[in-house]
Amino acid sequence: KKASAEENYEKGRGYKAAKEFSSSDEKFETVCILYLMKNDYKNLKKYLTDYTANNLDNKKDITQFMLITFLLFNIHLKENKKIMQKSELEETTLNKENIELIEKNKNLLENFKNFIKENKDFLNTEMVYQILKSNGRMEEFIEYATIMQDYDKVILYYINEKNVPKALHELSNFANSTKKEDILKKLCIIFQQNAPLFFKQSPKESIKLLKEKFQKYVDMEIIIRAIVSMTDKDELRLGISDSSKYEKIQFKSEFNEKEDTEKKEK
Repeated sequence: KKASAEENYEKGRGYKAAKEFSSSDEKFETVCILYLMKNDYKNLKKYLTDYTANNLDNKKDITQFMLITFLLFNIHLKENKKIMQKSELEETTLNKENIELIEKNKNLLENFKNFIKENKDFLNTEMVYQILKSNGRMEEFIEYATIMQDYDKVILYYINEKNVPKALHELSNFANSTKKEDILKKLCIIFQQNAPLFFKQSPKESIKLLKEKFQKYVDMEIIIRAIVSMTDKDELRLGISDSSKYEKIQFKSEFNEKEDTEKKEK
């Protein structure tokens, strides 16, 4: 198989060579260098994937498995970057080719998500975050943080982008997608930490999320302070409706009644 793989490689049949190399006795490093010299990342990915399936046990060969996973991670990024750059160059014209590029980008992002889900235990989390952030790959950064349940990173990203409604929307999506108490408590802490911003920018949605998902876990003193800290000037600036103001007052009243009842029961 080694001789056949070498012949196919020399004749430009990289995909077929990758399949044969993966089950041959050719040194792993040698094959990787062959494909890297040609910047043939597509067929290198094929070789790495098949080599892993044919030769490694992810419970025994952990070090090599982690190395290959990291290489595959970087190849995924290179593929996505190439398509994204080409798509950005042609984004002004919505022609057939550009639509195909956009679709390719979606598919590559979906492949990236699936790859992360399958291999997240073999990637160094902090290193992945650093690589994604330093390369400006924020779409993948968000996907990775979501998969790793690092919800605070997702919310903080949108807040830093001055898109507080989007941050609250994502927090709501996370909360609605789980029934696990430990995750809901984690999300509630994020909600509390950013409550002043949420109530200023999206009071109605904030109260709805709080009532439906977090009221059981929340420190109500923090929430009440966030609600009452809003001034008429804030409300006027943000165009907050009278109905939203009413909901704030009603919610505060409901909380005070609940607190009074609890004190009497004690």
